[in-house]
Amino acid sequence: MSDTQIAKYEAWIQKLEHLHADVVRKRPIYFRIFVAMPVVSMLGFIWGVWFGVGALLTGIMMCGFGFYSVNMIEGDFERELEGLRRAVDGFRAADRAQDRNGGDA
Repeated sequence: MSDTQIAKYEAWIQKLEHLHADVVRKRPIYFRIFVAMPVVSMLGFIWGVWFGVGALLTGIMMCGFGFYSVNMIEGDFERELEGLRRAVDGFRAADRAQDRNGGDA
């Protein structure tokens, strides 16, 4: 594989690492929002019992979906980065082997 193609893979790895770090950095904010949703939704009891129950259950569902989404996105980034790093290492090993064999195809 050519050096320019490996450089493209490495650039993509750097971009994914940046996006992954961004998700990790924002996780505490998401956590506060998701924890606050059920608590704030309990204000629905001011208007009525059924409105309060509906709002509370909606807040709990949004909280669960939020945690799930953030964890899945983070896991996807980690799996993608691991695969790309393995691929780049394989390309480099193949290049080294080809260089040792005198450039034979």
